[in-house]
Amino acid sequence: MRRFVSYLALSATICFSIPSSLPAAEQEIAAHPLPTPRQWKIFAALDEATELDMADQPLSDVIEYWKQKHEIEIQLDGKALADAGIGSDTPVTLKTEGIRLRSALRMVLGNLDLTYSVGDGYLLITSKTEAENKLTSKIYPVHDLVTLDSMFRPRLEPGEKAGPDFQSLIELITSTVAPTTWDEVGGPGGIKAFTPSRALAISQTEEAHENIASLLADLRRTRDKQLAAAGPVDVVERQKREEGPLEIKVYRLVRQTEESKAAAESSAEKAAQHAGQGAAEASRGGNLEAWAKAIAELVPEMIEPESWASGKAMIRAVGETVVVRQTDDAQNRIGKLIMELAPGSTVAPVRTYYSAVRLSHSSVHAGWPHQAEPLPRNIEAQINEALGKPCELDFADQPLSDVIESLGNQCHVQIHLDNKALSDAGVGSDTPITRTMKGLSLRTALRLVLDELDLSYIIRNEVLLITSKTEAENMLTTKVYPVFDLAVRPPDAPATRPGLDFEPLVENITSNIGPSTWDEVGGPGAIMPFTNSGALVISQTTEIHEEIAQFLQALREVGAVQPK
Repeated sequence: MRRFVSYLALSATICFSIPSSLPAAEQEIAAHPLPTPRQWKIFAALDEATELDMADQPLSDVIEYWKQKHEIEIQLDGKALADAGIGSDTPVTLKTEGIRLRSALRMVLGNLDLTYSVGDGYLLITSKTEAENKLTSKIYPVHDLVTLDSMFRPRLEPGEKAGPDFQSLIELITSTVAPTTWDEVGGPGGIKAFTPSRALAISQTEEAHENIASLLADLRRTRDKQLAAAGPVDVVERQKREEGPLEIKVYRLVRQTEESKAAAESSAEKAAQHAGQGAAEASRGGNLEAWAKAIAELVPEMIEPESWASGKAMIRAVGETVVVRQTDDAQNRIGKLIMELAPGSTVAPVRTYYSAVRLSHSSVHAGWPHQAEPLPRNIEAQINEALGKPCELDFADQPLSDVIESLGNQCHVQIHLDNKALSDAGVGSDTPITRTMKGLSLRTALRLVLDELDLSYIIRNEVLLITSKTEAENMLTTKVYPVFDLAVRPPDAPATRPGLDFEPLVENITSNIGPSTWDEVGGPGAIMPFTNSGALVISQTTEIHEEIAQFLQALREVGAVQPK
């Protein structure tokens, strides 16, 4: 077998932005309508690092401090707060630093059963009840997530119709993001598919929209990381169809030399007139990822338009490459079109493979988990690292608050007590602790100390939060796990089985890890496969997530040492 990679030289500059402060590549998948300039200022401030060191200070003083520090307008919804029994003089106690304003606000407001919403140039502090009465509607472009025939499902199964699969994505969102707030279970939130625009229309609170945007971003990151990690895929060729086999080729965009830059820019501007705004921005800024997306939109409009609608042919932008599944004749025309956008491009022979195949386990690299799993972001990564650090304790009848402070200082991580949840559980910050330990990880030390008090810990709002086990079940975290290597169909499987078979993996996880905590048996946890990202999306407590990660690692280790 053989594969061809067309190297397309395009002009490229390092920096690229647009007036709305979102890169063109991000605009294409951002929720619409995009923020106004005044709203954007508020969203930017919410992502700024902040700190607070106040003990029993009025809520109004805390708000005024953040107004001055971040130079934004923050207003209190007096009527909503009064209805919730909260005054501007309600005392606030919090000491934290280095986390985003968004997280600090959630910590302060969450303890008072309050929340925030973003207005046109201001941040409104209101009650959670009032926030549910002021839902905002946003349109999410999800074409790449609902395309049924994807790289993770290399061919349509018998009886399977081509077309977008909105239902799987809708079920995923409503099961893992604020599951009790959707209209189908009596809540205020709504979600509907609009097929002509390949979009989801969602009406939800500001916090839910933030979580939905994060989930969709994680699905895309996980999909792209797995595509990049899989590399060349070993395949089993099936009988060729009458119309001839479909080939998969990868067209990689590379930066151009100075000598040919001017010619490429001229051709790129002409192509942009056909491909729309995304290509125009890409041509001016030289952003190769944006160019790949623009080409993926242009090609189906100009070459064999009817073939793409059937679901057999496929084109997708993956980073700075364009992956195309088409007949040999169409591939030749596509290659010529791409090369015309940048004169002087060359074609280097590599390997080609057919799409009418089934993927095999041998396609997975030995280092798959490390290559395919998106890294935790920012402070979450620091907390995960801190949980693995060694620590020691030597306390006799010392307050819980002192023990927690000592552990945080040793491992350089912010640990906070959820005083309200602890009080409801009958545990105070002054509860005496007697414990001596040395050389154990922070994760193990916390479990030993907290289990005796029926407490737990979760990663929440960029800190490690000590709370009750009951409250931990109400504050689940949603994570996207890349499991393409564990769900891919074995080479000897019947042809009727799907390309990815998640059922055995799901059954193993729900049977072996926290079996009483899953929604199918009345628990709070949820687990949903998502084919078009080759992933499992799991909503669970921090402790269960840790066990799942260890379980998946063990499955991969056992698979690696046994003969294929």
